[in-house]
Amino acid sequence: MTALSLSLLDYLICLIKRTRWQHTIIVLAVVAISTLFAVKAAQASDSTENANAEQRLLTVIVDNYYPYSFINKKGAPDGYSVEIATAVAKTMGLEIEIRVGKWDQAMKELEAGDIDLLPMMAFSPGRKKIFEFSVPHTIAYDAIFLKKENTTIRKLQDLSGKTVIVMNDDAAHNYLLSSGLSKSMNIISANKGGTMALTKADLVDQVYKNHDSLTKKQAIDVIDAFLRHSKSSLINGSGLLLSGFGKFNVRDKAARRGRNPQTGGKLLLDARRVVTFKPSSILRDKINKG
Repeated sequence: MTALSLSLLDYLICLIKRTRWQHTIIVLAVVAISTLFAVKAAQASDSTENANAEQRLLTVIVDNYYPYSFINKKGAPDGYSVEIATAVAKTMGLEIEIRVGKWDQAMKELEAGDIDLLPMMAFSPGRKKIFEFSVPHTIAYDAIFLKKENTTIRKLQDLSGKTVIVMNDDAAHNYLLSSGLSKSMNIISANKGGTMALTKADLVDQVYKNHDSLTKKQAIDVIDAFLRHSKSSLINGSGLLLSGFGKFNVRDKAARRGRNPQTGGKLLLDARRVVTFKPSSILRDKINKG
């Protein structure tokens, strides 16, 4: 097991025993600057849990978050936080079920009481309002990663006007949102264990932040109107041209013969309409230059 003081292990065991009797949620938490285990008080359940349920803890980890949590070569959950959670459960005589998921969804499940604990949650004043954190066990530091030739960014304020990628609902993301610095940045959020994508919510946030005269509801209406007209144009078979960005076209594909990828058998693919996209030369150049 990864190094963990006996006093901390005893503390966590007592913490979980105490909170299980109160039908509370356990959180194993790690923080940038001060890393902690944490507990969140949950609503008491009116229903009586069966004996098997009382003997099992449920948690979620994210993959590829080395060295804290990942799926090893045998396909099993592994890492520092997995070892700690497993050791605590074993010492208490409890079974632990570990699922793999996305960080932001896991936090929602924890708050809703659908899972019992979360390994490696960073501390923040906002989370302190929801979770009770234990004594620290790890110190970690966040960092800003740039291209080597970039010499203009030396502090957070230098990110003004820049595009910043953060993990969705992670400590760094929450800090930027709560500090007010996000107003001057283009923040793109991504998921641990998932893929990064610009969402409708991101577009709404950008419109809202860059137009002081608009309310959040008006920003939503603007994006909804744009998407509504865009979809209508494509459904009617018309192209959609966005200057400096590119053009979406609708084209017909005739029926054709193909093969079933699973069985290798022959089949006939129906005629259908497909949407294609051709980026503008401006966008293509920017993508290639990074």
